[in-house]
Amino acid sequence: MCLLFEHAAKDDLKEAYPIQKERALSILQYAKDNNLINRLFYTVKSHHITEICSCCSCCCSPILRIKKNSSYDNELKTNLIAFTNNELCIKCGICQEICVFDARNWNDGKLSFNEVKCFGCGLCINNCPMNAISLKTKSNHGIIIPEVIL
Repeated sequence: MCLLFEHAAKDDLKEAYPIQKERALSILQYAKDNNLINRLFYTVKSHHITEICSCCSCCCSPILRIKKNSSYDNELKTNLIAFTNNELCIKCGICQEICVFDARNWNDGKLSFNEVKCFGCGLCINNCPMNAISLKTKSNHGIIIPEVIL
């Protein structure tokens, strides 16, 4: 499930068709409800976002390649990092289970968090029963996601 934008490659746009904003939002909601990972693609020189793909971790070849090669710091990611508020955290371990990129691990009751592996995808946030996790910007971490008012 990919959403393509006007800056997408002409070959990619050949089979694309226009949709209304409401349909795009329903696609993003479906991705959230099904724990799919939204990956951004953009042009290197201009940083125009060309598409958002909603990927599953079981068959998405870029995600599988990242994990196999441990090439986390060479891959496209946002400038967002998922931070945990330890006062709200109940140490249920759901964030570790849901993290496709292995950025979160529990060792001896303490959260070990690897910022390099965090893609800012938000799966841990969407699944935290205590709302103890939030996205924060981190400079020099990835592409800046413009704030969008819908």
